[in-house]
Amino acid sequence: LRIRHSPLVVLDDMGAAHFSPSGFLASLVDDIVDAVYQQCHKLILTTDLAMLPDPKEPGKPCLAHLVSKRVMSRIKDAGVIETKLGGRL
Repeated sequence: LRIRHSPLVVLDDMGAAHFSPSGFLASLVDDIVDAVYQQCHKLILTTDLAMLPDPKEPGKPCLAHLVSKRVMSRIKDAGVIETKLGGRL
């Protein structure tokens, strides 16, 4: 991946609608996050999804259900997670 040479990677609009049952996007996100993590680069990921499941809405998709546990761990290890839910920026 050429991402390995980029000091900043942006994954924009990572909503549930973009993830298919084939797992292609989840696999690609896994590769990208892994490359960014291994090279200690910065990652900006935007999504309209909650990071973790909401116990009040058990069927609602969240990022943790769409990517691997390893990817979620690496996203958390990146340091700063800012959530902006509801409304547009």
